[in-house]
Amino acid sequence: MEKADFSEALQDLRALPLSTTINGLLGTLLHPQPEVRWLGITACGILIGDLARIDMESARRSIRRQLWNLTEESGGCAIGAPELIAEALANDENLAREFSPSFTSHIMPEGNYLDFIPLQTGVVWGLGRLAKTYPEFLKSSVSYLEPLLESEDKAIRGMSAYAIGLIQPDFNSSQLEAIVKDESKIQIFLNLKLTEISIHDLCLQPIPELKVN
Repeated sequence: MEKADFSEALQDLRALPLSTTINGLLGTLLHPQPEVRWLGITACGILIGDLARIDMESARRSIRRQLWNLTEESGGCAIGAPELIAEALANDENLAREFSPSFTSHIMPEGNYLDFIPLQTGVVWGLGRLAKTYPEFLKSSVSYLEPLLESEDKAIRGMSAYAIGLIQPDFNSSQLEAIVKDESKIQIFLNLKLTEISIHDLCLQPIPELKVN
């Protein structure tokens, strides 16, 4: 999908009642087609950001519901929840300020650490997404991202390096230096597309995220 097409579809969604539309889009988190799932996450996150500017408490409830889905107690399916939380936080400064610590806690061993690889990947992707707009709220995450540079999962290694570079550009370590040279390819959602890119290119040539006003 081109940006113009997505922007047009988004404007149509914005003409509908926000809370109802957000709830409807939640179904896309489990869509079998990855492209549809990611576009749904993007649109839903943007709309939660919109909601925060007119009804902050309702937006908070949306974020808390997704955070709850990430707990064992919820008993629900949390696939897509980290990505949606991050997209929403990236679209509203107040949400980002309030919920960045809770979101970051999911890579903290003493916090709400997620060891299920798909969810951990979602959180690390989310930190990179949020770092594109509000890196100042993620300074404390760097020390927790650093150990993930040694993950057995190449996507987690690459996305962790990418996020660190956005949050703390002057960060340096032997692990990071090694990863920046890694030509392994990973799949990542950037700029409205599922993109296959080498870790080297991801770290050195960040691709701009979608900006929709």
